[in-house]
Amino acid sequence: MKLSLPPKSTTLAILFLLLTKFVTAGTYYSNSAAPNSTANWWTNTNGTGSHPSNFTTSGDLFILQSGQTCATNGTLTIGTGVTLQIDGTLAINGNNDAVTINGTVIFTNASTTQVTMAGAGSGNTFTVASGATLKTINTNGISGSNCSIIAQAIKKTVSLSTTGNYELNGSGIQSTLGLPSSVTNFNVNNSNGVTINSSFTISGTLTLTNGILVIPTGMTVTITSGNAVGGSGFSSTKHINTQVNTGTGAQGFLRVGSISTAYLFPVGNGTYYMPVTLTPSITNDFSVNVFQGATTDGTPNGTAYSAAVKQTIVDAQWTINRNSGTGSTTMLLGWPSSLEGSSFVSYQDNEIGITHFGGSWDSPIGSGNHAAKIVSRGGISSFSPFGIGQVNIALPIKFGNIKLSQKNSGLEVEWISLNETNVDHYEIERSTNGQQFVHVSEIRAMGNSTSALSYSWMDNAPFNGASFYRIKAVDLDGKSTYSSILKITLGSFKKDISIYPNPVTGSHLAIEAGNIGSGEYQFAIYDLGGKQVFSQSFNHWGGVFSEAIQLPASINHGVYNIKLSGKDISLTKRVLIQ
Repeated sequence: MKLSLPPKSTTLAILFLLLTKFVTAGTYYSNSAAPNSTANWWTNTNGTGSHPSNFTTSGDLFILQSGQTCATNGTLTIGTGVTLQIDGTLAINGNNDAVTINGTVIFTNASTTQVTMAGAGSGNTFTVASGATLKTINTNGISGSNCSIIAQAIKKTVSLSTTGNYELNGSGIQSTLGLPSSVTNFNVNNSNGVTINSSFTISGTLTLTNGILVIPTGMTVTITSGNAVGGSGFSSTKHINTQVNTGTGAQGFLRVGSISTAYLFPVGNGTYYMPVTLTPSITNDFSVNVFQGATTDGTPNGTAYSAAVKQTIVDAQWTINRNSGTGSTTMLLGWPSSLEGSSFVSYQDNEIGITHFGGSWDSPIGSGNHAAKIVSRGGISSFSPFGIGQVNIALPIKFGNIKLSQKNSGLEVEWISLNETNVDHYEIERSTNGQQFVHVSEIRAMGNSTSALSYSWMDNAPFNGASFYRIKAVDLDGKSTYSSILKITLGSFKKDISIYPNPVTGSHLAIEAGNIGSGEYQFAIYDLGGKQVFSQSFNHWGGVFSEAIQLPASINHGVYNIKLSGKDISLTKRVLIQ
C-alpha cells in the first residue's frame, strides 16, 4: 500500500508547533555589563553560552549575579511572566534611563540597597508596574535607606504600583518601609515576622505563608475585598499581632470590608493566638484588635481586674468595631489555655460565654467548647470591647421570691435573699431583649444572715413595652450569682398572661400578667390530664406584674397548662418544660 503524505506546507506547520511546544524557559546570568542589552546575558555564570532573544519570553529568569554592579545605558523592560533576580547591584545611571518591571523582581540582599540611581539627564526611574510582583528579604524595607531600592529623591523616581503584589520573605524581622499605601496582594513569608511601617490597604488577598505580621499602635491593615486571609495552620507563631500601648490605650487594627459570610480574623498578640470569627447577617465592615490583660473598661490602659476576678475569666479582651453595616452578628472567639484563670479552667461548656462592654460589662452568654478553646455568641448588634467569662446561672439557694410590679409610672423590683453569706452588694440589670443587659443601679447587702432578707428598688424610668430584669449578687471575693430573668411588658391593656422562658429549660420560670386588678391570686400548674402538680398564692397591687416561680424538683419534663386565677379572672397558658 502506498501512504499518502500531507502537503509540504502542512508538514512545516506541524513541525513548527511541535518545536514551539517544547521550548523551555531559559535562565540567564549577567556579566557586569549593561543589563538592558540581551548581548550581556548568558546561559552560563562565566559569561559563556547563548543569549536571550528578548526580555519578554514568559518563564525566563534573569539573575544579576552577586558581586556585580551592572549599570544601564538605556531602558530595560522586564515583561509579564519574566523574573529579574537581583543578587548584586542594578545601577540605573544613563541619561533618562528607566527600568520597568512588568513581571517579577526579587531582591536577595538582607541589608543593602540593590537598585541605585545616578539621576542623570532629566532623571532615572525604577518602576514596579500594575500587576507586577516584588519580593525582598531586606530587613530595612522596600525603598529607603539601606532598603532594596534607593529612596526616592530629586531626579530619582521610585514608582511602586498600588495595584502590584508584594512579598516579604526574609529570615530577619522585616519592615515594610517604602510599601505603597495600597497594594493588590501582600504576602508574609518570614518566620521571624514582618512589622508594618505605615497603614496600607489590600484590594486582593493578605497571605500569611509563614510568621507573624505585626500591626503597631495607631496603624491599620485594611482588606477591602473581603477575601479571606490566605495561609493555613494559624497559631501562636503564625498570626496577625495587633499591638496595644498600655500607657496611652492606642491600638493597631486589622480591618476587613465586604464581609457577608463567616470571616476569620487570625489575630493574636505575638505570643498567643486569639482568633475572631464574625458572621454578619448582611454585608459589614469590621476592625479587630486583641490584647492580653483584661481591664475593667475593656481598654488597654484601663484598670486591671483584681486577681480574684481574673481567676474566673480569660485574661484577654477583644476590641471589635463595626465601621459600616447593620444587622446582627454571630461572634466566635478563641483563646489559649495559658490565659485561663484558675477557676475558669474547670468551667463546663455551658458555663462559658462572651461578655460585652457598653458602659458596663453585661453577663457572659453564649455557647462554649472548652476542649477546643472557643465560644460563640449570637445576636450581637452593639460593638466595642468583648471578653470571655462564666455564664451566670440562676441559683435558687441565693434568691427567693423575685417580683416586678407596676407602681404608678414606675416599676418596683423586689427580691428576697436566702442564707445571705459574704455578699457585698446587689446590682440591678435591665435589658430590652433578654440577652444584652446593662447595669442600672446597685444596693449594698445587709450582711450575713441565715434568715430571708427583703430588698426593693424603684425604676422611675422603665422602658415602655417589653423589658427584662435580673439581679446580680456580688460576693466580697468578686464572684457573682444571677437571679432568674423576669420579663414584663408595660403599656399593655390586655388581660393576659405570658410565660418566660417558654420552653422552660431550668428550675425557674417567670409569669407575667398584664392589666389585672389588685387582690389575691393563685398560680397553678396542671398536667394534660388535669392533675395539679404545683400551686402558689400571692397578692398583687394591680396593673402589670412579673414574678419568678421556682418549679418543684419532682416535676417531669413535658407539656403543662399554667393557670392564673383570682379576682374575676381565669387565664391559662400552655408551656413546655424541658
